[in-house]
Amino acid sequence: MKKWFKHPLAYVTIILAMVCGLIFVLAAVPGFNKLPSGTQNLRVVVLDQDQSSVSKNIATHLENKLPFKMVTATSFANAKRQLNTRQAALIIQIDKGFYQRVTRGQAPKLTYTVNQSNGLLQNMVTKNVTTQVTTQVASQLTTVKVTQMLAQSAGKALMQKQQAVAKQQVKQQLQAALAKSPQLAQQPAQLKKLQQQAIARVKRQQQQRLMPQVKKQAAATAATLTGQVATTTTKLHALPTNYQYQFAPMFLNLGAYLGIMLMSLVLTLMFMSARHVIGKWSALLAA
Repeated sequence: MKKWFKHPLAYVTIILAMVCGLIFVLAAVPGFNKLPSGTQNLRVVVLDQDQSSVSKNIATHLENKLPFKMVTATSFANAKRQLNTRQAALIIQIDKGFYQRVTRGQAPKLTYTVNQSNGLLQNMVTKNVTTQVTTQVASQLTTVKVTQMLAQSAGKALMQKQQAVAKQQVKQQLQAALAKSPQLAQQPAQLKKLQQQAIARVKRQQQQRLMPQVKKQAAATAATLTGQVATTTTKLHALPTNYQYQFAPMFLNLGAYLGIMLMSLVLTLMFMSARHVIGKWSALLAA
């Protein structure tokens, strides 16, 4: 037993185990130092297919608030190509008709497209991003800015409905002015100026009369938007519900490492037994 502990190989094995552990730490641990903060480098594509004032405001808000590289795409085909080539991690699609559903008090629609043939960590981050986006959009739809947009839309709609009435009022004011001063009919410039003044006066009167109705309609529409965002997630290269396919590469590496370690032990025994028969250097080259 004393001779065993005096042999240098007994201590070489301990040093070898320490060196292997140290190499694993120095080689593997630095690869994880960017994981918590490196997610901000993920590229998220925002595809605005509605192109309305509200949808543009939502897209701008997402670009300013979310901690990711937000890029825009001109078409879904272009965005999908970026997703398949892993230039992007997620597509946020603001569907056409988004603004119309907002003004009707219905839940506007968002469509997420993800590529599941990525790593487990990125898939988890992407899932969290969709939750953040839904929350941000739901809160943004109830802001004062969106309410003002709804008010502008409601005001334009009401003004269009009142165009016939406005024209009639302008006509009546012109007729009254001509009845009072018939000579204006012979003065085109003065008549045109009088017509412009009548149009401005009627428009101002309509705005004052319709403003309470516009505010009430916009406030009622905005009140129905809280938390109402319908989402759909489209998965490209979808994986099965279990995790065995995502863990397969890791276990393959671990199995290969264990197999090579056992193989090295067997080759060492073969070398020790064969060196007396075929020679030390020949046995070493064979191993």
